[in-house]
Amino acid sequence: KDMLTIAVLAYHKTPQTALTDECVTSIDASILPDIPVEKVIIDNGSIPLLKPYKGWKTARIPHNIGNIGGQNTAIMVAQHEWVLFVSNDVRVELTCIIGMWEMRRNYAQLMPTILNPNGTIQSIGGKLVYPGYGCNLTSRGELDYVPSIIYLMRKELWRNCDGFDEAYPMTYEDVDMGKKLRSFVCAENCRAIHLGNTTLQYTNNKPFRLGRRMFIKKHYKGVDRWLRLMVMNVLDAITAVSSRFAGKS
Repeated sequence: KDMLTIAVLAYHKTPQTALTDECVTSIDASILPDIPVEKVIIDNGSIPLLKPYKGWKTARIPHNIGNIGGQNTAIMVAQHEWVLFVSNDVRVELTCIIGMWEMRRNYAQLMPTILNPNGTIQSIGGKLVYPGYGCNLTSRGELDYVPSIIYLMRKELWRNCDGFDEAYPMTYEDVDMGKKLRSFVCAENCRAIHLGNTTLQYTNNKPFRLGRRMFIKKHYKGVDRWLRLMVMNVLDAITAVSSRFAGKS
């Protein structure tokens, strides 16, 4: 019989744990599948250590290994074959988890509709656009990947893909995983609120630039790879110049 592990990835630099408290509270209040559900907090090197949560196990990582390593740890320590990964800045609505669980059979990864705190749609999945940008869809369309915010997947698939690639610098591991899985769905009637910003295509900081280039080098070859990297260089240069002028105005 299918069973579920819910794994929340958390990291705090201070004793103020409201972010994780609210995430855990939303999950505890949810309608869960009528099966044994394991609930685990992955403490990603918090200082001080996270407090214990009633009904939850804690897996302690001695030092912060980043979001990608934290995801791999969450799935690796899960006792059950189905794993729901949740970032601690996510708040699930009452029927979010049960709704995703009931749709689990036909897809490699499932996600809910991800909302901004004001109720607008932040993401219903990820799309890959030329030359190698990952961007979030806010209206229905074919998905190329599931953003690594909240998702349900089988541990077996994660193993078969050798996990999320920790060589990526903080981001693009979800886009990379999408190239391997190729079977996604957004359970649009299931909803979760994400307090962070996941719009990748307009982000030009160093980890995102490095992630895009690594993705292109890994998945494309020959002239196609060269052209994509050249276009990326031009686009990044234009963005940098625009930002400089915007800062002076």
